[in-house]
Amino acid sequence: MPRNFSERDGMPVSAEIVVRDMNASDRDQVKEILEQSFEGWYLREGLKGIDSSDRVLVAEVAGKVAGMAELRFYDAGEMIGIVYYLATHLSYRELGIASRLLDNALKFFKEEGTSLALCSIEHENQATVEFFGKRGFKETSVRSLASKYKIHFFGILRRALIVPGETIYTKNVD
Repeated sequence: MPRNFSERDGMPVSAEIVVRDMNASDRDQVKEILEQSFEGWYLREGLKGIDSSDRVLVAEVAGKVAGMAELRFYDAGEMIGIVYYLATHLSYRELGIASRLLDNALKFFKEEGTSLALCSIEHENQATVEFFGKRGFKETSVRSLASKYKIHFFGILRRALIVPGETIYTKNVD
C-alpha cells in the first residue's frame, strides 16, 4: 500500500514499504542499519545474527533497505518466536517501517505455529519498551518464564541471548 513520506535521501515523496526475506545483496545495507543502531556487544551480536538467525526480514522502500528484523525460534515443547533484532535506518525512522517488520514477523511466527513471541529490551530503552508495549507485548518476569518452561528456560535465554540489564517482553501469537 503506498504511503506518503517526507523527502529523505532522495526517496520519492510517495513510496511503498515492501517486507521480504533478506538476500545476499542486502547484506551491506543490513550491516549499515545495525551499525547505526547498536554499538559494542549488541552490534557484534547483531552482525553475527545475520547468519545465525532463522530468518532475516528487510523492509525495502524505493529499492533501498530501510529496516531489518532478525528472527529466531526455540522449541520448548511449544514453538517460541524470538524477535532477536529489529532496527530501522536513521533516514527512515518514524515512518512505520518497524511496525510493518514486526507485523510481518508476528504473521510469520503464526504461520510457523508459534504460541508465543518474545523479545528482550534494555531497561533504559524506553522508546523500544513503548513500541513493543503498544503492540501488545507485556513485561514477563524471569521467574514466570522459568516456571512455565522449566528445563527449556536456559535454552530460551541462550537462543534469545538475554543478558543482565534487559527485560523480557512476550505476546501470545494469535
